[in-house]
Amino acid sequence: MSCLYLEDGLGDRVALDYVKAQRLVLDGRLDQLAEIHAGGTNISNCLEYAAKLGRHNVTAHLVKLGVPVTPTALMKAAARRGTGMDLLLAGLEGEHLARAQTAALDFRMAAGDWEKGYAMLDAGAAPDRYFMATAFSGLRKRSTDWQPAFREALDKLLPRITRQALEASKLELLIEFGRPVHIERTLEILERPVAALLPRVMGLREDGALKALRTFGAPIDDAAFAICAREMTWDCKNWFDLYLQRLCDLTLSDGYQGGISAHSAAPLLRPMLERRFSFLRDDLRRLIPCLKIEERPALHALIDAWAVCEMGCRLAHEDVEIVVGELFTPTSQFSP
Repeated sequence: MSCLYLEDGLGDRVALDYVKAQRLVLDGRLDQLAEIHAGGTNISNCLEYAAKLGRHNVTAHLVKLGVPVTPTALMKAAARRGTGMDLLLAGLEGEHLARAQTAALDFRMAAGDWEKGYAMLDAGAAPDRYFMATAFSGLRKRSTDWQPAFREALDKLLPRITRQALEASKLELLIEFGRPVHIERTLEILERPVAALLPRVMGLREDGALKALRTFGAPIDDAAFAICAREMTWDCKNWFDLYLQRLCDLTLSDGYQGGISAHSAAPLLRPMLERRFSFLRDDLRRLIPCLKIEERPALHALIDAWAVCEMGCRLAHEDVEIVVGELFTPTSQFSP
């Protein structure tokens, strides 16, 4: 009988009392487990407990009965690094098998069982967005010489991962701890310029990944600035002070003072105006030197329009006018 893979776990389905499930597994009561399953009760928690303990005879019996497999069962089996995982996957077919193999791949890598993980990759298991992070975590826990091992994992991953999965991965790990060829291959798969990776590393509190990408070659010109402003990650928004400071400092250090268009900088205005009003003056003082002199009045107009039309009552129009007026008056060092 083929099993189902319940990606969301047991969900709302009625499950056997967990204490009773533990006792049945510990006692190896295969007959009672079969009876309960036949009565319609979900005993996937028994399968999870059997996988946790390495009770392979119970696992094999439950799989044969067609008891649904859950991510928890796969995770427990992976942690034991034994044959339990093979027993769980043996009961699945088709799309259920494919999805379970992808999850199993992550759990095996997280458990540091990378040889079996690589074997699954070679056999056709599809890596997902979590593979890179789980490989990194598992290798650091299990290997003293983890960086070469992580690079080996990237060597095996990149020929097999889809563009969508790679794009959603923690690429900052690849950038900081991979080799330049891994960055090159990533850009080929994503079909994007190196500047597209800048938002992934610019907002991180640590600067290791940013330094690695800059060493690879990622100048911040007008096109790169536009990508950074338009594609801010959660980290960029959460650490906006750090992000904006880095973005503007690097733009200036790369020789693009007065080289950024107002259009490229415009996406930064919403997070600037959504922050505490007291930050606005400092934010603008960082940003304005980067902008083309002839386009700075256009930024003034954009800020004015956003403060009135977009932000509603959040900021007083008069207060915004005072700040931008200070920075855009003829006597200001930032004015044309």
